[in-house]
Amino acid sequence: MTSNLAESPAQPSVDKPRLPARVLGLIGADQILSQSLYFAVMPVLPLLLTMKLGGEQKQFVAWAISALTLMTRGGTLFVASLLHRLSVRGCVRIALALIAVTYAVVAVTSNPWALILALAAAGLGFSVNGTGVRSFIILATSDTASQNRGFALIQIVANCAAALGPILGSLVLDRGLYNQFLLGVSAVFLVAAVSAPMAAPLGLMLNRGSLRPPMGLGILRELISEPKVRLITFAATAGSILMGQFFSSFSLVFSSVTTSPLLRALFYALNGALVVIIQMPVSLVVERKLRAGASVQRILVIGVCILGAAMPFFSAKNGLLGVVLVTCGVIIFSFGETVFTPILNVAFANATEGRPVVEAMNMRQLTSAVGETLGVWMGLSVFTSLTGHRLGLIYWCGLVVVAALCLLTLPARSTDKYAVTAAVRLQDGHGR
Repeated sequence: MTSNLAESPAQPSVDKPRLPARVLGLIGADQILSQSLYFAVMPVLPLLLTMKLGGEQKQFVAWAISALTLMTRGGTLFVASLLHRLSVRGCVRIALALIAVTYAVVAVTSNPWALILALAAAGLGFSVNGTGVRSFIILATSDTASQNRGFALIQIVANCAAALGPILGSLVLDRGLYNQFLLGVSAVFLVAAVSAPMAAPLGLMLNRGSLRPPMGLGILRELISEPKVRLITFAATAGSILMGQFFSSFSLVFSSVTTSPLLRALFYALNGALVVIIQMPVSLVVERKLRAGASVQRILVIGVCILGAAMPFFSAKNGLLGVVLVTCGVIIFSFGETVFTPILNVAFANATEGRPVVEAMNMRQLTSAVGETLGVWMGLSVFTSLTGHRLGLIYWCGLVVVAALCLLTLPARSTDKYAVTAAVRLQDGHGR
């Protein structure tokens, strides 16, 4: 998709593309705020809900957290047609305002059903907001390489927020200021709802360039029936299964190789720090490959294979050697994450010509939700069962096979028509 949102430079650079200033502005004004506050609230939310509802209402707490998680992952699937008719500004503004209202409700009510509905609505707000920002990146950039850079920036922001947000949440936890904190978060989101969308041009619609309205639940059929989309879906699901291991089987491995809580925490911190440090250098390499005509599907599969290459390292036993091997596994996994996550958005964004941008992002969200959910279940169920019979190595080898099967989805040619076209456009001075 082409865009005139930013002026074309007189001498465009193939090696050093620049994102439109408006894209950087929206990522800065919106994502830094929303991601940081999301990861700040999540650590204290279960405790807050338990205090509000009482220890005997654990089921309601579980349902409330599940509702938030489910709607955060796939909420836009239920409002795709509505979003298609909104502007980028309207989409982001409504989403942030919805989060502000729902957090205020959570702060002031103790009714279990109201809390469940409020957190489900908050999840919908986060989902819509993420779709609006990612859609703007697609609409505001003219080539896959620039899109990949924009999504890479979101990945960096998310990892920084995941590292710093819980610190803020812990401070709140220590002081018992749960409700006051939620009301403060609500106020900040309300201010953001007014100011952050200003980074997007007035009147830029989410249906720009679309040939038809987005499908709702019908995208489930599309993910399977459309040949090109089917290949992307397979690779994306496989990669998401591997990503789902991080908070399931990996957690069990971290506990088995060391008894030190600090060391176990450092494994997670290493992943977050590495992603923040290497995401942009890795994305620059990916951009050069895309601009040289590399297939988006090929890079997606490479990301999955790197994730798969990390899996055998997690079969390590306890002791110093186990710690070293797991550390190597985390490092390789982090490299795979920096390739896989940004290109996943690009792959679905450019699956077919004329596809509504909301629909493309819903495809991505749905595939990730299914894959990561399956991955978490496998890590907590299948892995546990096999480990109990001393067959844990079979599990890790199975994940390697899952990654290797993605090689079957590679195109016969090594180039992608869209990527080549974009590269030629840039070289001729007709890019952004």
